[in-house]
Amino acid sequence: MFGVAASSLGNVLIAWQDDTVVRVYILPAGGEDYIAELFQDWQWPASLKRQDKTAQQLINDRLFSNGTWTGEFPDDLTLGFYGTDFQWTAMNAILKVRSGKTVSYNDVALAAKAPKAARAVGSVCAKNPLPLVVPCHRILATQGGLGGYGYGLAMKRQLLEWEAK
Repeated sequence: MFGVAASSLGNVLIAWQDDTVVRVYILPAGGEDYIAELFQDWQWPASLKRQDKTAQQLINDRLFSNGTWTGEFPDDLTLGFYGTDFQWTAMNAILKVRSGKTVSYNDVALAAKAPKAARAVGSVCAKNPLPLVVPCHRILATQGGLGGYGYGLAMKRQLLEWEAK
């Protein structure tokens, strides 16, 4: 199933199957056209069906509070993503970075027991299919800069500022 709900970040699309969240997208303006593109480019499972009400509840009640990002994702939802053992380990290390905290790509590499893999952690973050949920916006450059973010540095700054409050 998938659904789209409005949030303080813009429209957010969440796709899930059974109780497993498989994709999260922050949609740009004109998101309806973007959704059509997503469904052309991705091989979504046939069982995915649109359920805006469920998505609205998940997004507004579980991820946002009155439309404002809470910084936390519910622990009772299962996350579904694919990858190598290193990618899994890095994603799990990123999941442990709590709201209001930041760590470096190097810190995640160390947590993933791959101390020379800071650049690979950057690649994992860039390919993150579950932004907001797997909070790669909390991962900063080793020298202290913001690093990158798939939705732009302005959004990364905004998320970090919200979480710092």
